[in-house]
Amino acid sequence: MRKAYYQATASEFLQADASFILGELTRAHGFALEHSQRHAWLEQIALIKEAIVQTPQAHILFEFAIPRMGKRADTIIALPNAIIVIEFKVGASTFDLAAIEQVHDYALDLRARPKIKLSDFSSL
Repeated sequence: MRKAYYQATASEFLQADASFILGELTRAHGFALEHSQRHAWLEQIALIKEAIVQTPQAHILFEFAIPRMGKRADTIIALPNAIIVIEFKVGASTFDLAAIEQVHDYALDLRARPKIKLSDFSSL
């Protein structure tokens, strides 16, 4: 299982065209791409680009495999001193308990990995 469908430094991510990133995500996905998933990824790309513009040390990973769970977090932003797990619910107007528990489980799994470092992500 590939660790992430797409990964890049903040600089690479910000310079890449959204259609290029979408192509990389689609290629790694390996299944027929539904319109809703395509729309979700494009929206996620735009939101993350806006969010990290002032964070040059960030490393971005889309569809990151959560080892113990066999699932994928939508986006991971790895910083020198923090790992941010983002699970998008495109179109949702509220965050239900299941969504909160999903991200919590992802964070716990990443935390359980001993001595996780930024370099663990940058060499993917």
